[in-house]
Amino acid sequence: APRQKTASVLRQPDNLENHMLHDHCTQSGCKNPAVQRYDGKLICPPHYFSAFQEDVSGEYAAWEPGTGPSHRLRYLVGRVLEELGTTLGTSFLSQARIRDRAFGWVKIEDGGKFSITRHHGAWSERRPMERVVENWRFNLESREFALLGSRGWQVGDPD
Repeated sequence: APRQKTASVLRQPDNLENHMLHDHCTQSGCKNPAVQRYDGKLICPPHYFSAFQEDVSGEYAAWEPGTGPSHRLRYLVGRVLEELGTTLGTSFLSQARIRDRAFGWVKIEDGGKFSITRHHGAWSERRPMERVVENWRFNLESREFALLGSRGWQVGDPD
């Protein structure tokens, strides 16, 4: 199936000079300086963002409604969040946490929904740890994540 392109662009590093690998992009005919690696290849910012967008779009298109997303898409959704460079919810939500601990995935137009058990106060000596299940919505087109709500953790919820 052909992959759909998206119009949104991920945030580029603030200071590209500090990220330079002092080599050229490995994409055919490109002479731009490489900034990072993507799938093991040295790549410049325009090709990085293009490859990332194509990867996200292809994985999303392959996600069958009524099933969970592929491990790769879970990883990419988490990576989108990290590219936003923000802390969401009541505690840090990382790429690895989304990839490994999110559950109840539902595919919706331009994105999806998932739940995740959070452990509020786990790293604080001032209050006891409290397990909470947060419900999230993400939009891959607009690169938005929204906390839809939360509830207390119940026996049977993934921890």
